[in-house]
Amino acid sequence: MYRIVLSLLMLCTGQLIMAQSSELSALQQQIAAKIGPVEGARSAYTQAWSFDPATPDQVKLTVEETDKKKGKTETATYQFSLVDLDENLVRDETRRDLKFITAGIGGKQKMVDVYENGEPQNYEDEVNILVADSKAARELQELLKNAIALARSQDKTRLQFGSFEEMDIWLQDHIKDFKQEDNYYMAAFKPSGSEKIIYDYNLRRRDSRNVDKFQYTFNLADLDPNRIQLEVRGRSIAVNAKTERDQHFVTVFDDEQPDNFDDEINFPMESIAAARDLAAVLRMAIPEAVKLRTESLIPMDDLTAGLSDFSEQVRSFTQEGTTFDQKLDNGCLTTYQVQETGSNGKTETATYEWNLGDLGPDEVAIKVAGKDIYVVGEIKNGENLIQYFRDGEQRNYTDQVDIRAEGVENAKSLAFLLKQIAKGCDEQQRQMLGGMEKDDPAAWIQSEVQAFKDPSEPAYRQEIAIDRDNCSLVLTTVSPKGRGEEKMRYEVLLRNLDSAVFNPEVSGKEVLVELPTREGEDHIKTYKNEAVEKFTNSLQIRVKDVAAARSLIAVFWQLMEDCAE
Repeated sequence: MYRIVLSLLMLCTGQLIMAQSSELSALQQQIAAKIGPVEGARSAYTQAWSFDPATPDQVKLTVEETDKKKGKTETATYQFSLVDLDENLVRDETRRDLKFITAGIGGKQKMVDVYENGEPQNYEDEVNILVADSKAARELQELLKNAIALARSQDKTRLQFGSFEEMDIWLQDHIKDFKQEDNYYMAAFKPSGSEKIIYDYNLRRRDSRNVDKFQYTFNLADLDPNRIQLEVRGRSIAVNAKTERDQHFVTVFDDEQPDNFDDEINFPMESIAAARDLAAVLRMAIPEAVKLRTESLIPMDDLTAGLSDFSEQVRSFTQEGTTFDQKLDNGCLTTYQVQETGSNGKTETATYEWNLGDLGPDEVAIKVAGKDIYVVGEIKNGENLIQYFRDGEQRNYTDQVDIRAEGVENAKSLAFLLKQIAKGCDEQQRQMLGGMEKDDPAAWIQSEVQAFKDPSEPAYRQEIAIDRDNCSLVLTTVSPKGRGEEKMRYEVLLRNLDSAVFNPEVSGKEVLVELPTREGEDHIKTYKNEAVEKFTNSLQIRVKDVAAARSLIAVFWQLMEDCAE
């Protein structure tokens, strides 16, 4: 039954196309009858409009111009398709002693093949048809608009596909070898490995002296269907395809050597007709490829599985003689390390430590720099919460980490996972801090504060005394000062501190917990070397890292809640 219905559908479609073709041929004959000789002040013009009834949209316009004084005749030939013309760009114009109808190509694309006295010229973006008077102009203009509209309507039924697989086969069959003037183009368009929407486009261009060899690997879903257009330069024809948002997601090899990632691909084509068809099929295939990609992006089952997958996707690889050994701890509180070894054997190591939950999911992006591609994660609100080491030496905290990717698809997988992981780790961190209760919060805080050691300032020490009965605290810090030391003491009632704005603070390599007062009032009494100083509105406690700062803040919240009861 299905085959019978399909056969009937194909029969009806075929009959419709034949009917439209016959109607278009009739219009073409009327246009041809309207086009004839035109007398100008200096020259006489003979015009001929011809077409093949088998392909009635294809037109050949021949114009012979004879100089009345010199008797010299020059011939211009224009070959084009009515499908490429825009009925809204059909207009009548007058130039001195001549009146004509101008028919333009949509988007001013150069799709009119021009010959002068048999010699090929550059393609043009419009056709000019001479007419004898205004009456002839009106009649021809109306016929031409009708013919263009019918040709374009008929062309829409010509390239039809039932599935992405059919488009895939068409693309592979029609991106092929051809000769253009003195250049030979050898092209192959094939799926890249087992990937359904990722392609390898191999192009060899040979002239009398040189052979250029290129390979482009790209995901069809990365292209923008609204930015597929014909590019005609001189006699060269190509279809240009750009990526969405100009992302450099096209992998390029020039003579088998990796080149910079690119944001566009050029497909040289043999003719305007071939280029037009390729552009049309690409515009149809890209949205289907996007659907297939969306179906393949399966959200992670749970945070544990996502962290494991992400860690596995951070791969080691070699690029142009440089090896990147990478590893990432499988956990929300993670360490990412990349060791870069050049061809000269010199090694540099970068290490980053942070909580993945501090990343902003909307700030995860893919960055391309020449031949290098990274997944970039930025801390929410631009805070410097990532501890950074270079060759084992601690540097200033930073707000961004760049994870190297092996290629475009690896980068996409990493970015897709990282966005989900950031949300999951953020929730995990909130739950952990929310449930971080101590039997004796005051004793725990006192122990943590006193245990801190600053590797860059070994003589620094700090301690805190908490009076649970009065809900007050005294923070004492001792720092080296010249040949001696400086002792600072801060006294404050817990009820005067604003727990809502307790936050980790980072200054260079240091991480601090800042405890500000309510509304910024000067409630903290200060002593310097036992001498009374002025009151202030904030005190700071040093901690070893951001995770320690968050833990200290969480226990301070518990302590203050206990005091409020």
